[in-house]
Amino acid sequence: MWVYFSRYFNSIFCVQVPSASGYRFRVRNGATVVGTVDKTVNRFSLVELGISNIAFATTYTVDVLLAFGGNLRPESEYGSACSISTPATPGTSRVISPSCGSTINNLWTTIFAQQVLGAQGYKFVVTNGVQTREFATANPRFQLPLLAGGAAASTAYTIRVDVLYASSYVQGTVLCTITTSPTATRQTSAALAIYDVNAYPNPYADTFKLNVNTSSEDQVGVRVYDMLGGEVEARQASVAAITNLEIGSQYPSGVYNIIVTQGDNVKTVRVVKR
Repeated sequence: MWVYFSRYFNSIFCVQVPSASGYRFRVRNGATVVGTVDKTVNRFSLVELGISNIAFATTYTVDVLLAFGGNLRPESEYGSACSISTPATPGTSRVISPSCGSTINNLWTTIFAQQVLGAQGYKFVVTNGVQTREFATANPRFQLPLLAGGAAASTAYTIRVDVLYASSYVQGTVLCTITTSPTATRQTSAALAIYDVNAYPNPYADTFKLNVNTSSEDQVGVRVYDMLGGEVEARQASVAAITNLEIGSQYPSGVYNIIVTQGDNVKTVRVVKR
């Protein structure tokens, strides 16, 4: 049973066998078994082994054991092993929200960067054409007024996101320009008394739901991004409707960042589809 990479880091495929009911992917680092992942489809992600079990700049071997009628074949029937090397460092990041080229009306609008597996922190490098300032944080998000000297209305800000790994930064390669409107305010609404979001089940196999605990009845926005920063889905609905929605049935296996907003309140939840 041959294993091969897709064009994306988070998907590893084996040859599909029409009569097979399942696939067990075994991952080894040398002679040590890192873990196994059982799937009903012919693909999986290293992330499903647990992020703490995966190392950068490491070569793993992957082989596959088939199941028929729900029963795995003997371990002696594992297929040919394939060597897969992880990157030397985490990937690069970039701004994913608000959209590049957009204009914001609130200086305290949260700017989100693509989350990178293995990142130890993020640095937002911001220029307004006159000066360049930096804001370092452990989180993939920040707000323009957090820059030294604050932010101003009627200004175009060009933002680069660098990723911290092993005490040095991996420089971002994509620039994003966000403009503040002439009437952009320096104030933001007070945070809600209660606002919390979680996803369940997580990891999930078919669909997941969002549990939104909030003291407001305002509309809730949901945006889903894959680990490459691409928007997968966007929804907006009432609190009751959002919490009853089943999400993710059509998503490929992988890791997704869910950004849930209600007014000026924002929560980011990461989910894994097996």
